[in-house]
Amino acid sequence: MKIKRLEHKVNPVVDAKELLRQAKLKRKKVYDVTKVLNIKHEVNNFYFDSLITKGFPFHMARWAQRLIDIPDKDFARLIGISMSAFRRLKIKKGRLSRISSDQVYRLSALFAFGVDVLGSEDAAREWFARRPLPLGRRTPLELAETDPGSREVESLLNSIRYGGCL
Repeated sequence: MKIKRLEHKVNPVVDAKELLRQAKLKRKKVYDVTKVLNIKHEVNNFYFDSLITKGFPFHMARWAQRLIDIPDKDFARLIGISMSAFRRLKIKKGRLSRISSDQVYRLSALFAFGVDVLGSEDAAREWFARRPLPLGRRTPLELAETDPGSREVESLLNSIRYGGCL
């Protein structure tokens, strides 16, 4: 009994491109910080570094504030500016400082991660306003004021994603 041998010519370049195309089709679209900041084009970390250094335009921070649904007073506190400075920026359409821009980026990235983990903007908004027990009776937004607090929120979201806690 003879076994038929199949001849298959392999073209590694074509096969790799096809595999990559199929992977892109299957990949879940991740909700990222560009959506929170209303950036319509492809960007990378160098772009954000440059933008933070120059200072975010106030309208970009305002977009994130509205999307996350944070009152003006709380948002000003979160990004480290006074209400009078917030009002001035709102009127003049100015730029935030580097520190405030960095804080807006951190908050936006954290919210985007929350949307990715929790499944929707509404679910993330609700979760960020609640006081989950593991966060010591503070809301995730309250903790997002500092880098260590943001890391705790991110850690809790990772636990939710991988089944560690709810």
